[in-house]
Amino acid sequence: MSAFNAFQESKLRQLQDELRQSRPDAANEVQRKGVSLCGSALTEVDGVTVVIKPTGRSPRGGFVVPAVRTYHKDSLDAAVSASRDFAEQRSRDLDLDRGGLKNPCEWERGHFGPIVKIDWSCNSPDCPCNNGEEIGWRRYRSLEIPKPMTRRKAS
Repeated sequence: MSAFNAFQESKLRQLQDELRQSRPDAANEVQRKGVSLCGSALTEVDGVTVVIKPTGRSPRGGFVVPAVRTYHKDSLDAAVSASRDFAEQRSRDLDLDRGGLKNPCEWERGHFGPIVKIDWSCNSPDCPCNNGEEIGWRRYRSLEIPKPMTRRKAS
């Protein structure tokens, strides 16, 4: 496993401090889960992967929750509430699925499982990331990056 860089170590400490202050019920130690080939550091908060970008300028930025499609808060708050936000998203997905309103496979962002690995695939066999999506598309699904120019599925 590659090491977290100095920025990522600093952000990991910031996340741990914020969890201790705002959520004393959360785990005391946020674990290092690995570093992707593009340099993103992966950690986990209450069973949901949180990515720490390799660099950043925002005091409360630098975090991404790859399993969650959208969040309307700063990225540190999104990291702290990752498990709650994923549970709410999953509940909405199930309600939509039962109502036949939207097929979650059509969404380009987020994952069906809360744990995302360094190859940008998640722990749900039903997620498009585990059904032939190319690595560029799995990264796009997981991170805030531009849409890839390649085909979505491997041939």
